[in-house]
Amino acid sequence: GFLAVDQKGGRVCRIPGDFASPREASIAWKKEGKQAFLKWAETIAHSLLKKGLNLNLAPCVDLGDENSPEFLKDRTFDRNPEVVVERAIAFVEIHHKLKIFTCAKHFPGLNGVEIDPHKFLPQKNKPFTEDLFPFKVLIEQGHPLIMTTHLLVKEWDNLPVTFSAKSIEILRKELNFKGLILSDDLNMGALNGWELPERLILSFASGHNMLIYCGEVENLMEVFDDVRKEIFRSAVLKEKIKESSFILEKVLHAFGLS
Repeated sequence: GFLAVDQKGGRVCRIPGDFASPREASIAWKKEGKQAFLKWAETIAHSLLKKGLNLNLAPCVDLGDENSPEFLKDRTFDRNPEVVVERAIAFVEIHHKLKIFTCAKHFPGLNGVEIDPHKFLPQKNKPFTEDLFPFKVLIEQGHPLIMTTHLLVKEWDNLPVTFSAKSIEILRKELNFKGLILSDDLNMGALNGWELPERLILSFASGHNMLIYCGEVENLMEVFDDVRKEIFRSAVLKEKIKESSFILEKVLHAFGLS
């Protein structure tokens, strides 16, 4: 199974330490060469190893720079999708060498979004081609996990991607992704319009294979039994769970961890 953490560096360091942000590491590549970036990625990966963890909820492949909104700017490698892909591949390779899974995010891309999904639900008319490019390249290389984001893409659906079967179908069929699809944190402000049981059920029903919930475990346990009963009452949800278990086993086996 997975023992996961979001360890990107900079402001997002769940494991304490002095780690440069993705943005700083990307600039270091430009100024000092690739080795500076690889050393940073290796330090990040080793911080997980020391804690016995095997999944980093990174890299963030959203396009952004110093002009991006506060919630995004330090977490991104660059605004140029080619540069983002180059950095992401290097980050992923270092982690995979050390038998640590990686999870590319936030599909389909938060570039151009001004509203922080930690607080409210952002919207886009349609995804930008350049935002999808890093995901396409990583998928072609067999990347194992992708995290979606709480974003309403009007061209796709009238629901956030987190609850949108259409959005997941695009990721599966148009981008041909065969790995595990994770939700972002279901406790974020973007989903305040839905009760917690709805968030859990709608995420699974849309085709997400694994759900992330960062909050009080008591709140989760209060609704867990009702959600479990709902899943066992629904042939569709039972099929989704079975499908998710199959993909999980396949991904773990490919990594030699099953």
